[in-house]
This record gives sequence, C-alpha cells and structure tokens, in this order.
Amino acid sequence: MCFQAQPLEFVSHVCTHKNCGLFFLNSTVARVIVATLDSVIGFPVSFNSHGEHIAGVVFETGAITLVVSLLRKHQEDSILFDKYLHFVKKLVRYQLTALVQCGAHKIIFLRMKQTLPPGMLDLSFNTLKWMVRSKTGTADSIDFFDTHGGMDMVLRCLETPCDNDHIDVGALHLVRELVFKYPELVSRMCFAGLIPLIFAMLKRNTPGIMQSTVLYSVVEIVSRMTKNSTHIHFVATQSVSKLLFVVMKVFQASACEVTHAMTAICNLTDLNGTTRRAAARKGLVGHVLDHLRLKNNQFELQQVGMRLLLCFMGSWRNVDDVISCGGVVCILRAMSKFSDELSIAQDSLMAISIIAQRDGVREHLLDTEHESHDGIIVCTLTLMRAHEAELLVQRPAVGLLAKLVVGHPNLYADLRNAGAILALSRVLQLPDVDTTTRKMALKLLKACAPVL
Repeated sequence: MCFQAQPLEFVSHVCTHKNCGLFFLNSTVARVIVATLDSVIGFPVSFNSHGEHIAGVVFETGAITLVVSLLRKHQEDSILFDKYLHFVKKLVRYQLTALVQCGAHKIIFLRMKQTLPPGMLDLSFNTLKWMVRSKTGTADSIDFFDTHGGMDMVLRCLETPCDNDHIDVGALHLVRELVFKYPELVSRMCFAGLIPLIFAMLKRNTPGIMQSTVLYSVVEIVSRMTKNSTHIHFVATQSVSKLLFVVMKVFQASACEVTHAMTAICNLTDLNGTTRRAAARKGLVGHVLDHLRLKNNQFELQQVGMRLLLCFMGSWRNVDDVISCGGVVCILRAMSKFSDELSIAQDSLMAISIIAQRDGVREHLLDTEHESHDGIIVCTLTLMRAHEAELLVQRPAVGLLAKLVVGHPNLYADLRNAGAILALSRVLQLPDVDTTTRKMALKLLKACAPVL
C-alpha cells in the first residue's frame, strides 16, 4: 500500500489491526505509525475544512487512542515522543476533547519530568500551551494539579534557570494561557509560589528581544490577574507597582504592552480608597501622558488612559501633575477623536470636571483651543450630542459648563454658537435627570439665550 497516496486508507488499516499485536513489537514500527499519522494531518494544513475532516477520520478510526497507547508502551523513546508532540499539536485544534480523554497531556507531563533535549522540552511546552489555549469547556479541561504533577513540572521549570531562553519563555507562555483559560487554578498556582517565580525570571540575563518577551508576558499575566477580585490581592505588592512603572518607561513605542500596564495600574489603584487617594509614583503621570500623546489614534490605549487619569484624581498632587504635564490637552484630544465612545466620554468628562475644581485652572482650561483643535466648550457639547440619553455623560458635562461659563458673560455667545441651546434643552427632557443638573442646565440656557 502506498501510504502517501492513500493516507486515509492507511489510518483505517492501522487502527483496524491495532489489536493483533503486530504494531506493538518495537518502537521503530511505532515511530512509523505516529510519523505517518502526523503527515496525514499535516497535508491540508492551509485548508481548515479539509483539516477538520481528516482529524475527524483520525478520531473515528481510533488513531488517537492507538497513538497514546504506543507512547505508554514506549515511554523512553525520545524520537517517538518528538513525533508524538507534532501529532498532538496538529490535532489539538480539532480533537482536543478526545486527546484529553485519552490522557494525551499526561504523557507529556511524565516525559517532561525526565531529562529532555532543549528543543523537545520547548516543543512540549508549546504543545501544552496549545492544548490549554484551545480549551472550550469542561470536557476539554486538563488537571494540572493531578498525581502526574503537571503544575509541579511547570513551576520547577520557572524556578530553574535554563541555558535555553526559549524554554523559559515557553514555560511563561504556558502560565499565561493557564491564567487566561483556567482562572479557577490561579489561586492554587499563587499559593504554590507563582508570583515570586515569574518576577524572578525578569532578573535573569535573557538577551535582546527575549527579555522584552518575558517582560510583556509577565505584565500580561499581572494585568489579567488584576481584573479578578480574588486574584488581584496576589499581585497587590510594591514590586508589582515598580514593574509596571518600568514598563511605562521601557515600552515607549508599543501600545499593547503599555495598555496592559495601564490596565493593571487602574485596577490596583481602584483596589481601595487609600490607593485612590495616594500620590502616584514620581514620573508616572508624565509617562502616561507621553504614551497618550504618542499613540493618540490607539483607541484601547486612549480608553484605559482616560480611566487611569481619572484614577489619579483622588490625589490633588496627581491632579497638579496632570495639569503641569499637559494632561488637559491630552484629555480634550481624546474627547474629540473618540467622541462616540461612551467610556472615554464618561471618564474624560469626570477627569476634566475634577481638574476644574482646582483653584486657578479655569483660564488654563479655556485656553486650550489652539493645542487641542477644539476648545473645552466645543468638546463638551460634542459629547453631550453624541450621548444625549446618557446621564453619566450629561451630568458632568452640564456641571463642567456651569463651572466655566456661569458668571462670565463674555462666554455666553461662545456657548450659544457651539450649539448649547439644543443640547441643554435635551437634557431637560431626560426623564431621570436630577434636580441639581436640571437647575444648572436652566441657568446655562438663560445665560446663552436670555429670552428664555
């Protein structure tokens, strides 16, 4: 039989005769079987529908069970294990549940406890990473804390420096996937010492781009953990704050890393009232604003940046830093460029409203039109029109306009010309508008339209 010409017939033939004992005589035959099955799956690599079909045939013929049995029979055969890893990695996107039910991951756990060549250890981590990443439900779940010691193996690799930087990164990437896909394991991972281990990796002499990869992975893990009300307490330490500050300084040109760092800082600042009222680390406000200026077209970065600036507003020293570092213009630009985005509208208006409470800043707020293209009055009314039914936008917007304009007749015409009459009239029509906002809206209407 020509296996290359008729690969599916070969799969069927092998699995039909798997119980006769022929294929279990030696590891050489086992290598041929696994390598051929691997090549069968690899043929339609660029065609998802074909790949899914062939993976289905492999499953239906019992080939997955056969391959796992071969590996159990010949556990010490490194060449066979290498072919097995390639087989699992290709099949995982189509038949993860079948692989897990057959214990395919347990084979990897057991082999990784032994001494493996660097390339094979790296491939083992990569294969496990794809098994974790492909998880879709409980049927696909892998127990990394079972008797086979999967988690012990992962943590040991994080703890022990390796001459191969790819292995360190592979272990870290696997941890990242576990944090994302198995949040129920995070607490147990932390109690087992995860946090000190991933921070210890940052102190290793990882060269060049690999060091950036390690730093990015750690920041991504920390950011995800701060989004969970339980996990955040494992990373709420001074060392984490220092790390995030370093990221803000190092990744000057990368929006993704900075976005993760800003998200983590926001979540850690929101953890309790004390942190919200604390002054930020020296220079942090300036670094945040530098990134907002540098990446002014990046929506996600601007979104988390507005939220972070609002988090800083619990301390007047931070407010002063925002003002002195040009933060008002950054906020107005975000308000103008992303006027349709509700979260940016809410956070930017609240931040500007707090800034407006600072003594002596009113003239500074009004004197921004040249730098931000649209002045503060125009930006505020733009957001009011874009989110006319949102009280969380209308309330701070009306309060801000009242703070800026009421009692200053020279601005009444500017308010009127910017379309305030229609915007304020709509505020009065909102069913749930509070009394204070209603009174301020009426006062503004009378100021810019005296006939009312």
